[in-house]
Amino acid sequence: MHKHSMRWMVVTAMSAVAARSIAQTVSSPAPPQPVSAATTPASTTTVVTAPASQTPASGKDKPWIEQLLPVDGLAEFGGFIGLMFPSSSLNLQSQYAKRQTLSAAPELGVRAAYFPIKYVGGELEYMVGSSQTSMDSKSATLWALRAQLIAQYPAWRVTPFAALGLGRMGVFSSTLGNDGDPLFHFGVGAKAALTPSVLARLDLRDNMTQKYAASNGSQTHSFELMIGISLVLGRPQEAPAVVDIDTDRDGLVDRLDRCPTEAGAGTDGCPLRDGDGDGVADSEDKCPNVKGNPPDGCPLVKDSDGDGVPDDKDSCIEVKGDQPDGCPADKDSDNDGIVDSKDKCPNEPESFNGYEDSDGCPDELPTQVKDFTGILKGIEFDRDKATLSAASLAALDKSAQVLVDYPSLRVLITGHTDDTGGREKNLQLSKARAEAVKAYFVSKGVDAARIETKGAGSDAPLDSNATAAGRQLNRRIELKLLKNSE
Repeated sequence: MHKHSMRWMVVTAMSAVAARSIAQTVSSPAPPQPVSAATTPASTTTVVTAPASQTPASGKDKPWIEQLLPVDGLAEFGGFIGLMFPSSSLNLQSQYAKRQTLSAAPELGVRAAYFPIKYVGGELEYMVGSSQTSMDSKSATLWALRAQLIAQYPAWRVTPFAALGLGRMGVFSSTLGNDGDPLFHFGVGAKAALTPSVLARLDLRDNMTQKYAASNGSQTHSFELMIGISLVLGRPQEAPAVVDIDTDRDGLVDRLDRCPTEAGAGTDGCPLRDGDGDGVADSEDKCPNVKGNPPDGCPLVKDSDGDGVPDDKDSCIEVKGDQPDGCPADKDSDNDGIVDSKDKCPNEPESFNGYEDSDGCPDELPTQVKDFTGILKGIEFDRDKATLSAASLAALDKSAQVLVDYPSLRVLITGHTDDTGGREKNLQLSKARAEAVKAYFVSKGVDAARIETKGAGSDAPLDSNATAAGRQLNRRIELKLLKNSE
């Protein structure tokens, strides 16, 4: 039988044993389903799990094979053991060494990988194996340094993948000398998540190097089987299962109950009330603060504006007012929400634009304030940090001066990023950068109470993230004036 055929039979048999071992290790019965309700003694509260429509889906509620799937931004660090089958045509020996072949070599190694997206990642790998020469049975150390691209299909907890890469393979030996050749390799395998931070891995690899006594470019094949364990970093935490309490035992959990300590019969969890004592429950009473008559709970004489003064005694029927005439103590002639006694322009409505919104007069933004809003140009941060660069200070000083010159202004600072990295990381980074700009403004004498911040991450791009120019445009700080109502 051909030597290559025998090696493939050995590889296949060992692969089957390894796959069966991994499956037995990672398989476990499905987690028990939570009890839908547990009633405690009469002196305690009732604990219930929220209905499916109220509780976010947890990864633990999914079938085992659909849990702990690969996600964007994961890093893997681990080690492996394996068996290398050096080719009989391997060209690893010094120029004057006697020609000998190498035996199958048990090996161990380390690896590190990063997957910016869940489908594709890059990996570095170093392997050392112990072999013997065929004629004099002397020890020989095989080694390989490899870099590879990994493409995986992240649809299941057991994730198949393919690897393709380059590197160098060599030997240290007292009889063969020290030698190394360029290496091209490819292979397939599978990873199985044991826990959120630990996975097992199986690789089958073909290592192609220069063939002995052959023309340049002729390759020989050294097959390899590896089993490893890796530590996974960067996986987001799953939200814990929601457990709700129904303190008043009215069938509505406390977080949805407007009256959690009083048993109620309505959809809001509150008892039926009749605030005006007219025999019509508040939930059905169209005039809940005025004693009236069934069926609507309103008095026979209407109160159109609901101010407690019936229309026949109300001098301001369409405007809610005070006793005894039903008119407001202070009118708002221009209906801008600012009463006449505090309105500098009582007959002209305020233009709410974030600039002097409390004086009651229409106005336009000054040119200096107009230029202040929108994208804050010239702002730069250190990569993946919220540290302002020295080049940003001139633009920040100019904006801070506007806030000092116009003390009535309130501003919202929003940070934006491109889509590089995970969404949660970008939200945190954009919020931190907005806070850094706020801290700078406060250091220049601006009251912190006038400034709000927000992190938008990569959720509001101005341009495509597919190009470097687009990503640069999307990384920005924006300023927005806040109105009195915001």
